[in-house]
Amino acid sequence: MTLDRLLGVGLFSGLLAVIGCGSEKASEAGCQTDDQCKEGRICVEGTCVYPGSDGGYSGVTPSTGNGGTTGGTAGSNGSSSNGGNTSQPSCTTHDSQSCYLGDVYWMNSCGEWEEQAIDCTDTQYCNAGACVEGEAQCDAQAAKTCYSDDVYWLDSCGNVGELFTDCSPTQYCQDSQCVEMASECTPHASKTCSDGDVYWRDSCGSLEEIAENCSSTQYCNNADCVNQPLSCTPHASTICYDGDIYWENSCGEREGVAESCGTDETCENARCIVPEPSCNSHSTRICYDGDAYWQNSCGDREDISENCSNQQICQNGRCQTPPRFQVLGDSTVRDNQTGLFWQEETSPTGLIFDQATTYCNSLDSGETLQWRLPTKSEILEVMQYENDCLWPLEFGGACDWFWTQTPCEDNSPRLEAFHLLYRVEDCRLPDNDYVYARCLGE
Repeated sequence: MTLDRLLGVGLFSGLLAVIGCGSEKASEAGCQTDDQCKEGRICVEGTCVYPGSDGGYSGVTPSTGNGGTTGGTAGSNGSSSNGGNTSQPSCTTHDSQSCYLGDVYWMNSCGEWEEQAIDCTDTQYCNAGACVEGEAQCDAQAAKTCYSDDVYWLDSCGNVGELFTDCSPTQYCQDSQCVEMASECTPHASKTCSDGDVYWRDSCGSLEEIAENCSSTQYCNNADCVNQPLSCTPHASTICYDGDIYWENSCGEREGVAESCGTDETCENARCIVPEPSCNSHSTRICYDGDAYWQNSCGDREDISENCSNQQICQNGRCQTPPRFQVLGDSTVRDNQTGLFWQEETSPTGLIFDQATTYCNSLDSGETLQWRLPTKSEILEVMQYENDCLWPLEFGGACDWFWTQTPCEDNSPRLEAFHLLYRVEDCRLPDNDYVYARCLGE
């Protein structure tokens, strides 16, 4: 942990106040007699320490590993103070880990600092007894806490900062205040923080049993379990904002622009997209499945506009009663009255009967129709007597003699034929006479 990082989290001033020249607070570092120490500590080689039951001594500040006060095993400590009889609890060494000056240190069960456990790197900071990657997000002087029986500042990550109040030898720290020691010790007189949890203390300041266990997402502050501040991961997701895509951290706070959408784009679901064109409903009508339907301006079929009856057809988006003869555009004309299909044009020249029959049988209009020569009655059915040529106006080609497949009534081999211009009928020899053909499909 570098000096720059300590300055970055606002703890360098705490470093000067807490460790002094590698011992306890500077005010007790130069002790000469036991009377200058507090809470039963004694002066050993100019440093206030607790006398251990095994003949050793236990300190109150962490061991730095480079000449600082050694945090030995804390045993059963003696009692002697300036303000009355007090007793120190039996302390178990290496009981927990906590943040101290940006690194992780051991603490004994009495809440006293011991040697360093983890040295956080320059890219880490200490939070809730662990080294955490990232820039420190701890607010300095967020709260006060008791430390070494004095009142110290505590940042929002639980790191001890600089000294706030130096309690006198006749006082101890309770609820972040200096409290006068009582001559007789009343159990459960107050609560204090120790080892990350809330513990009872008697009126003499001695630590008793646990009062409240703080959860893994809490730390102890002012004898109360408080929630740890959220650590927000940057660039955790993207959102739409002001027509562009922005980054958002894991706490839901908007960050910088991730992508700028173009002038023809809009942001939807954190993506830049070209919006669909605006379509006007009921813009036009179309024919579909024999009925008339509405169509919007984008060409999408909408609801039905008109149901066409059995006698109607849909044309140009409207139900219409069709003419009897309907030109289909594939060289055929449909008779909507009979349902039969006529050849729109005629044979190019006159043909004998067998040639005419072959001509019709070989027609291919693209429809699944069987083509043949019409009968006499089928030609009479379509004759339009108001026309000069008796063929309907929708029919093209010659207006001359035309074959039928109906034999003449005189039992001769001749076949009936009609002249559609002269309006006459006659019997013609199938092998000698050349007559035009107009074919019929069904």
